[in-house]
Amino acid sequence: PVITDQPVDWLTASLARFIVTALPVIGVFVVLGALALLAVLPPSALLSYFIARGTTRRLETLARATSALRSGDYSARATVEGEDEVAQLQGDFNAMAGALQRAMADLQAERDRVAALLEARRVLVANVSHELRTPVATVRAALESSAEHWDDTPPEQLRANVI
Repeated sequence: PVITDQPVDWLTASLARFIVTALPVIGVFVVLGALALLAVLPPSALLSYFIARGTTRRLETLARATSALRSGDYSARATVEGEDEVAQLQGDFNAMAGALQRAMADLQAERDRVAALLEARRVLVANVSHELRTPVATVRAALESSAEHWDDTPPEQLRANVI
């Protein structure tokens, strides 16, 4: 069998022609792509930085308000900015802080009311105790006297003293 180099030469020639014509076109696209990337990337990165910084600033403000609320400042609120998820979170935080502030005010009012009731109870018990001491002391003295003189005093006379 005789092997000819003609198909190999044709394949090599086609490949060489493709490389000679396509490689400059590919090179031009690579250079244009790199130039486009260099033209678009810095402004995009700068724009992304400012957008992210704005969101981060809003979240930092919300975090400060949260810390103030946790430390006991129930009047702490976050400024609602924008109309995105962060703004919704800020609004929800403000609603929650308001509800917590009202609940704490209600609890303090209830505590003050209970303290006033306990003080009124203490005064009432002291007054009742004071008012009952004199009659109880009188009855006690009469009973002690009767008990001491039981043998000397006939029961009819004792009944007359009691009635």
